Amino acid sequence: MAKTDPAKMMESMIRNFPEKTGKSLDEWLEVIKDCPLDGHKQRVDWLKKEHGMTHGYSLMVVNKAKEAAEGGPKTGDEMVDAQFSGKKEGLRPVYDRLIAEISRIADDIEILPRKTCVTLSCGRKFGTVQSTSAGRLDLGLRIPDVELTGKLEKVKNFDPAQMTCQVSLIDPSDIDDELIGWIKTAYENRK
Repeated sequence: MAKTDPAKMMESMIRNFPEKTGKSLDEWLEVIKDCPLDGHKQRVDWLKKEHGMTHGYSLMVVNKAKEAAEGGPKTGDEMVDAQFSGKKEGLRPVYDRLIAEISRIADDIEILPRKTCVTLSCGRKFGTVQSTSAGRLDLGLRIPDVELTGKLEKVKNFDPAQMTCQVSLIDPSDIDDELIGWIKTAYENRK
């Protein structure tokens, strides 16, 4: 299976805008300013219906327009801060300790903040961290044929096609040698 680099995919789409849509991305960002609708889905549908755009290109225009209106794309730190704000603020020490421990496992691990989660990767995703509730941080891991024991549970809060198990964390002390061992196993089996 071919690996897809999201950044390269985005660059390719931006480069192909004129050929695929008849206008550059910058030109579409001007067009979307005239959209009479406010909602995200409504604006995507408007571009598709009124301008014949495909879903992927219309989605990119709407997302880029939103980023521009908000002063640019959010940094990884800003996305993490947003995930651990308000009622979930108490989980930040758990997250910080978890990420510190994961960073010690190998130099090639990428910690990739997203809007609602943080992906763990090194060419292929092997884990996901998300604040599922105000009192719990979940770590999803991809460990084929793992025996579920103790706090290592069947995946509930992640896509089972991507993660095979999960661990719920409520306190920094939940990050112990056993958990680090499972993370290392997921990292080593990422192929």
